[in-house]
Amino acid sequence: MTSAAGLFDKSLRTHADLQSFWEQDAAGAARWLVEVAHAAGARPAGIEALIEALGEGSPSREKKLNGALERFPGLLEVATGGFEPEQAARLRTRGWEMKAGSEPPAFTGSVKMRGEYVQLVTAGRTFTLASPQDTLRAWGGEVSAFLGSVVTVRGWPDVKGDTLLVQEFAPGSGSDFVTGRVQLSPDGVLGIRVHPQKFVVIGDARLSEELRNFVRVGLLLRGQVSLTPGNEANSYRVTEVPECVYFLCKLKHDQASHEGQLHGDKALFLAATPHPQPPPQGHAPDIFTDIVLPAGAMNAPGSKGDRRFVYGRIAGASEPLGSGIPRTGQRALIAQWASGGVETKVHFASEKLSEGRTWAQDITAFAAAIDAAPASHSYAPPPGSPHLGA
Repeated sequence: MTSAAGLFDKSLRTHADLQSFWEQDAAGAARWLVEVAHAAGARPAGIEALIEALGEGSPSREKKLNGALERFPGLLEVATGGFEPEQAARLRTRGWEMKAGSEPPAFTGSVKMRGEYVQLVTAGRTFTLASPQDTLRAWGGEVSAFLGSVVTVRGWPDVKGDTLLVQEFAPGSGSDFVTGRVQLSPDGVLGIRVHPQKFVVIGDARLSEELRNFVRVGLLLRGQVSLTPGNEANSYRVTEVPECVYFLCKLKHDQASHEGQLHGDKALFLAATPHPQPPPQGHAPDIFTDIVLPAGAMNAPGSKGDRRFVYGRIAGASEPLGSGIPRTGQRALIAQWASGGVETKVHFASEKLSEGRTWAQDITAFAAAIDAAPASHSYAPPPGSPHLGA
């Protein structure tokens, strides 16, 4: 992170602030403008010239960036703020307008709690995390499972700039991830339902087959993930996946000792996970999944709620779980790590927080929330995992 980026993140982000940022760090300011345009689905005049110039080596990069700005000075107007109607109209003619249906931006920061609310501390500001009014994807509350860790959240900022409506999240930095519920499409294709307008087809044959017994289970898919348009309307396709993924479950255990049934250096826990075929009305009872974890893995920091993420791989139908470890059902995970717990009050507080808020659809309010400073953290998988790299 350059000092110029840090100063811009803490400024009022006026035209003068952005101009000063550009003069001190043209590449950093250009990257920020490209990120704002990409996240908003906007194509302002001159953005392609910035993208091309950023691919150049120094010193030709700075020369080309300044040349692009001379030809397209309107690029800096996105940060002026407080527009009169005619100024806002001028921005739209230059392409600085959010496009309906675009993906929300990604924000990277560390997780902390303020009372029962989850907060994300980024390079430039602190956001409180809200969830849609839908308990099957109340991810804003579930982020508390990674208290004290670095996570990346994809979400819409509110117009005040202090709250994010979380659509997806994953531990670590970088935006290659999928968060949602395992689902079968009407034509039998297995994927992850992020929200009603986003269905991510699982293009990996191995994982697709393994997850057919985990329909409706919450999942974080993190690693070298490629998203491209899929075969279903408003869908995407993930084609590169790691062996281990994060599963959301209600992990039953001894609250006093935080231990399951011990088998040497392993412990067997029973996790309540959603039934794959809920009845048309009412709620189907949860079913149990066997979770094998290293002994002592439940001593993760955080609250004592029983909703947790476990990181591991799906065990084959006939695969032994370990010496002397019995199977209690058809679902089983060989896990390496368990997150802290998510308390019920935190889960519902994130939903309550979204009531009555207006989410930013104006490009200037939107740009005010995007950090200029790049994330200073790289992704590191849970201890003992060789699958995702350091």
